[in-house]
Amino acid sequence: MAASRINPSTGFITNPVNNFMIRFGHLKAVVDVASPRSEPAEKLAKRLYERIGNRFNLPAGHNPSLSAYIAAKLFEGRKRRSRYPDLAFEERAGQHILVWNAGPSKGQAVDSYPVECQDAYLADSSLPSNLGAVGRENALELVNWAGWLGLINGQRYSIQSMGQVLRILTPPIEKQAFSQFSTASNPYTVLRQRLFFLYLLLLTDGEILCRLYPRLLEMRKFSRMEAVVPFRDTLGEIRELLRRAGSLRYLQRMRELKNLTDTIETERTRSNLRGTRAITGMQRVSPRLENMVDIGILENTSANLYGLKLQYEYRINDLTEKFVRSIAPQAGRLDTFLSTEFFRAAAQVYGLKYRPASDPDVIFGLFVSAYQRFPRELGGKPIPMLSLVAAADALESGLGSFELSSVFPVLEEISKRHPGKVRMSGGHIGGRLEFVSIDDAIVESYRMRVGDAEVER
Repeated sequence: MAASRINPSTGFITNPVNNFMIRFGHLKAVVDVASPRSEPAEKLAKRLYERIGNRFNLPAGHNPSLSAYIAAKLFEGRKRRSRYPDLAFEERAGQHILVWNAGPSKGQAVDSYPVECQDAYLADSSLPSNLGAVGRENALELVNWAGWLGLINGQRYSIQSMGQVLRILTPPIEKQAFSQFSTASNPYTVLRQRLFFLYLLLLTDGEILCRLYPRLLEMRKFSRMEAVVPFRDTLGEIRELLRRAGSLRYLQRMRELKNLTDTIETERTRSNLRGTRAITGMQRVSPRLENMVDIGILENTSANLYGLKLQYEYRINDLTEKFVRSIAPQAGRLDTFLSTEFFRAAAQVYGLKYRPASDPDVIFGLFVSAYQRFPRELGGKPIPMLSLVAAADALESGLGSFELSSVFPVLEEISKRHPGKVRMSGGHIGGRLEFVSIDDAIVESYRMRVGDAEVER
């Protein structure tokens, strides 16, 4: 399967996302196992599944919701191959228990059992949603998703600078949790990375999200199936806007969008089964709902008796309203918005204090803290990615707030103050300055402590 593609300058998709691409926690595992070297997509997918499918032997009483979660996986397994073929779910004396389904212990209650890493953490009822586990055969979908988002190269399947940002923003304890079960850290919690993922969604899918969510806000409460109609209306609105625009760039956007709408609305050449359009529409809208659930901007309301949210049922919340008020109106100018206003708007959405940092030394110190954590690249380190890490760290830690567009003037000022020690270079011959190299002595004199980073000024 070819990786999904985007045009980074437009944020429109040419191959649509699907309902396997809903849990951001999976992306932490993708970038953790991705290599800087080229490799086949299937090889990366195999290594990814070895990470998220890694088994932990857990006692049945470890988590009250775990048995119920596994039971749901067993129910799904009736319709397709189960990842737990040796387990069954029975009702005894009014209680639901897990029993062995094969071997000499068949029919006996399970005391402990090997649970896949992804299930061990997704069974946590405190997560905003418990959907999203994938089988071995679908791990490639997660690789394609990471390629679509720009975390890895969509052709060589090697780690990209944006993927390095996610690595930096994921603390070691979360990475270790994929290898050794932890009750202290759940890698499928994305609170630490919420600003990054919101930025990434707006960069890659913002024109759709900014037009879809005002429609969902009017509905207040809805199912995934009910969200398909406003999703299609959103696509229709964008297509009409592009039709009226007429420039070459907008014509390209039209072609890209047409691929998506045709996939959703015209399946007749593939199947004559009734309901195909609705099923396809739900697959395409799923990530646009569940991704926002992950970062708090929508609420999954399908909690069962054990607190597990395993259905596609939703309602808007305060953050939805703030998103619609502060960010959705930026549709049509997202490139400028992400550079000059994103962090102020994100602070409004998440209730963070936006305290503008006016001192160039403070901004550069925060930039240096990101610089130290970013792997060295030939020709320097990428300024846009370092700026993203620095600005997110600054806002979350309360050390100050600034926009991405503020960083380059600061680098110019510092480079003039320290000639030859802060060096900027272009991404290609004649291109804009996109990389920076900073002498160790300057790094030492400016470094600051930000969050868990072991750096201080």
